[in-house]
Amino acid sequence: MAMSLLQDWCRGLDVDAHRALLVTGIPEGLEQEHIEAALQPSLLPLGTFRLRHMKALTNEKAQATLAEFVEDVNHAAIPKEIPGQDGVWRVLWKDCAQDTRVLRQMRRLLLDDGPLVGGTHTSRFGDPGPGVSTVIEKAGPPPGAIRIVARRGGGHRN
Repeated sequence: MAMSLLQDWCRGLDVDAHRALLVTGIPEGLEQEHIEAALQPSLLPLGTFRLRHMKALTNEKAQATLAEFVEDVNHAAIPKEIPGQDGVWRVLWKDCAQDTRVLRQMRRLLLDDGPLVGGTHTSRFGDPGPGVSTVIEKAGPPPGAIRIVARRGGGHRN
C-alpha cells in the first residue's frame, strides 16, 4: 500500500518518483517543522530536500510525508529507517532497478519466440505444467487493413 501511495502522490504532485521518498510511521499531530528537524540529520547528507505533502494514515494511526530532492539521490545511501519522535520512521523509495526489471520482463515476453511443438508454444520460462497448453493461432490482418496479394506471372488473371 505504501508504494502505491508514493507513486500516487508523485503522479498527483508532478514529482519524479526517483527523487522522492515516502516517510511513514510519523506520530499523528506532529507539526511539519518538527518532522523536518527530525529528518534533516538522516536525509540532508543525500542532498537538498523539501517536504511536499503530509497526510494522516487512518489505518496506521500515523502520518506519512513525501520528501522531494532537488537532484538525483544515491538510492544505496538512503536509510530504511529514521529514528524519530516516539519510535522509528520507515523510509520507502522507488528504486530504478524496479523499472529496469519490469522492462526486461516485458521485453522477454514480447520477444519470446520459443519453438512451435505440435501446435503448442514452448516458452523460455518452461513448460506451463500438465494439462496446460498455450495454443498459438495464426492471426490474420487487423480489421480494416489493406491486403496486398502478389500474383504470379505479373499479368492479369484470365
